[in-house]
Amino acid sequence: MTARDALSAAQGATGASPVVSTVRGATGAPGARTAAPTAVSRGRANSAKGKRAERGLVVWLRAHGWPGAERTVRTGHQSGNRVSPDRGDVDGTPGIVWQVKDVDDRSLWRVPTWLDDTERQRRAAGADLGVLVVKRHGQADPGGWWAYVRLGDVLHEPLSWAQDAPPELFAVPMRIALADLAPILRHQGYGTTADGDLP
Repeated sequence: MTARDALSAAQGATGASPVVSTVRGATGAPGARTAAPTAVSRGRANSAKGKRAERGLVVWLRAHGWPGAERTVRTGHQSGNRVSPDRGDVDGTPGIVWQVKDVDDRSLWRVPTWLDDTERQRRAAGADLGVLVVKRHGQADPGGWWAYVRLGDVLHEPLSWAQDAPPELFAVPMRIALADLAPILRHQGYGTTADGDLP
């Protein structure tokens, strides 16, 4: 029997083409139909991805000078005319608010907006510093993820060139690997050193 004969036999009396799928459905049966992802299922997948990134950052921070780091309990919301501010994604790091993003590299153009969000979260939490952490594609170790801060946030010690610099220079976003930012933050008095002592 040729392929054409098999197709004709499958069409049978109705003349309709058979639907053949190699994707297994929820039951695992070959040919079972699967629904296309909906906005809700994509939202759930993105939420789960974000939570995994937050947990990964918490584990890394605990091992690198912030032993009290934990995921923030979600209290931020907006409904009608009532607003409760978002206090970031990670707590337990006195003086610092962390916002975590696990996004495609094509979304990095949104970093300035995310930094503005991080600044609002910093103010809501009463923290000194807000750090935006963006997971890098293909980089499992959070130490290799990008950390974004404003230049003025990490430049606390006066430098000769900074004396005459225009104020807007200190608002420029700076990108650095998290593993490189952590010792700078510890030097400024945030977190603990590797042996558990304050810097």
